[in-house]
Amino acid sequence: MKLPLTDRLIPIIADDILVDPKFGTGVVKVTPAHDPNDYAVWGRHQGKQDQIDLINILAPDGKLLDDDRWRKYAGLKREQARTKVVEDLKASASS
Repeated sequence: MKLPLTDRLIPIIADDILVDPKFGTGVVKVTPAHDPNDYAVWGRHQGKQDQIDLINILAPDGKLLDDDRWRKYAGLKREQARTKVVEDLKASASS
């Protein structure tokens, strides 16, 4: 699966603990550097074929780190970046 805006490929993994197929679609996006439940998923899948990366995008001051994968948002404070990402997702959905 390709992540919108960055075109980064995200692996699809199976996790019997986090995902509840009786609730919603039974699919969740895992961001282990930002959520304790997702971090636990990351830990359970280390060394397995469906291992996922731990990616931190935030500097201690709350600004997005400078990285080619999200250069457009680098240097923005978290709230500014979130607003810009939402705007960009809406724009890409309408095109």
